[in-house]
Amino acid sequence: MPFWAVPGYLPSTDGPSHTYNAWVLGQLVGPAPEPAPLLRQYYYLNPEPVPNSLTHVALLALMWALPPAAAEKALLSLYVLLAAGALWYLAGAIDGERAWLALLGLPFVWNLLLGLGFYNYCFSVALFLLALAWWWRHRDRPGLAFAVVLDTLLVLCYFAHILGAVLALAGIGVLWLASWRRERWRGHLAHLVILVPGAALPFWFTVLPVRAARRGPFSGASSRTCGRNGNSWRSAGGPERSSPRCSRRGWFSPSCARASRGGARRRRGGGDGGARKTASWPSR
Repeated sequence: MPFWAVPGYLPSTDGPSHTYNAWVLGQLVGPAPEPAPLLRQYYYLNPEPVPNSLTHVALLALMWALPPAAAEKALLSLYVLLAAGALWYLAGAIDGERAWLALLGLPFVWNLLLGLGFYNYCFSVALFLLALAWWWRHRDRPGLAFAVVLDTLLVLCYFAHILGAVLALAGIGVLWLASWRRERWRGHLAHLVILVPGAALPFWFTVLPVRAARRGPFSGASSRTCGRNGNSWRSAGGPERSSPRCSRRGWFSPSCARASRGGARRRRGGGDGGARKTASWPSR
């Protein structure tokens, strides 16, 4: 893997943020009885099943056995193997004699988004391809094993990135409609029941917050900027430190916590504070 030829940390945009997030998670859930007091003042674990968390948990597990820089390289090595296997499996599901065409997709495994450090999204693409290939290959036998594997892939895809999960469900839906046969309508309808567990979390994350925002004091994207995308913890500081930018749903990033502190200063002092100048873009 080319990643191992780079000394130290990989030169990506969001990669250091992922490593830092995993380290903070390790401090919060590690064997130590209490995390660092400074971390406890600002962060606590979010129990909600939110996306953009797969690579942080994977990095946390790898960092228990490897140094942080090596853990990041091991994670990306797993991504390359997963993406290559997904391409091969999808090509073989369409035409087993032409599975070698998957080799044409290998150069796209190393892409701009990987260089930007969007690790969760990259993993979601590979899982999306696997879910699509699994459904297509076994669609005529929608049994229990088929349902368990498919829903597991969809749930992993959701925890990687919400867009990958939505695209997987949409792609399966389009193929399901395209392969509809009147004489086999009962078997086709069974797929709708099978997809319910895999679609539950994306529905909870995308549809329910929108309805709640319409009823709440804040609306639009500003009330969910950090809620829809974020890292592995939530800002802790009570109502005075909460910010409309950080809704109750999401794994908040350190920048989001700083924005909350700036918003609190603005409310106390009446000035502009620091919230508008603080970027609250999440790790992907």
